[in-house]
Amino acid sequence: MNRIFLFTVIFAMGALLYSCAQNQENSRENFAGSIPSGNLETSNDDYLERALHTARINSITQTDSGHVFSLKVETPDPCWEVHRYEISKKDGEIYVTVIGRRDKEKACIQTIGSTITEVPLLFDGPGDYTCRFWCHRSETLDTTVTVQ
Repeated sequence: MNRIFLFTVIFAMGALLYSCAQNQENSRENFAGSIPSGNLETSNDDYLERALHTARINSITQTDSGHVFSLKVETPDPCWEVHRYEISKKDGEIYVTVIGRRDKEKACIQTIGSTITEVPLLFDGPGDYTCRFWCHRSETLDTTVTVQ
């Protein structure tokens, strides 16, 4: 039983790292201060917060007010929920970090979880925009959106 659990955890981590490696690695200088590094978790008396790994961009939907990105994000365990998004814009690039939150006192199974979230983005007018979703360390999942 322990070997199966260990294999499952190693496989899941390998799949996550492989998906991130397939995308262009971006330097920390592009968005100084916005790429999580070091200790990802913050906490207060009741909650833990941390950046969640973007595993996949499921879809992009154009709306009257912008675009909505449907993302699959990985969580440290199933008790984590999406709490907010941190968005930075610079020179036609938009950097998004999905922030999760977990109740410290909640008992939870120790297995990697995932959830789907929708991130609305507004663009500053016509043009090509590179959208970068934080994945792991200094790596992002990237896509380009053309706004006409």
